[in-house]
Amino acid sequence: MATVPIALAIAGTVAAVAGATVAGVGAYRTAQAQESSAKFNEKMAGYNSDLANQEAQDAEARGKLEEKQTRQRTAAIIGTQSAELASTGVDVGSGSARDLLVDTAGLGEFDAGVVKANAAREAYNARVRAFGAGASGSLEGMQASSISPGTSLASSALNSASSVADRWYMYNKYK
Repeated sequence: MATVPIALAIAGTVAAVAGATVAGVGAYRTAQAQESSAKFNEKMAGYNSDLANQEAQDAEARGKLEEKQTRQRTAAIIGTQSAELASTGVDVGSGSARDLLVDTAGLGEFDAGVVKANAAREAYNARVRAFGAGASGSLEGMQASSISPGTSLASSALNSASSVADRWYMYNKYK
């Protein structure tokens, strides 16, 4: 009669050991995958940070060029206005002709200022993205360094040890 409980105790112990092994391997592989994922995310965040910094530099360079071109267009418009006014005999240095040229210059500077401000805002936003990506990368790096597949395996083994011990106790009890 004692053979059935002994057989069940042995089967339970074997099953507990097998389950513990599977759980341990699973915990180890899960931790490996998490670690690899965090390292990959860290690297991608670094690339994104670099890319955003390049976007900021590009925005500044484009802004300077467009600001310069805006001023050149304004100068060309003022030149055309002056030539047309002078060709009709109007004194461009006084009165409403002078006011027109001053207004044109002022509007041109306003446009150049808008271009400069837009480029600065675009560069700032890109730098904010670069900072965020860098911070995210640092966080991912810290996470990757805190993951230990070996510790996960050991933890799983310790958690399973009580089940195996219980089964072993049952085996010895009916022996």
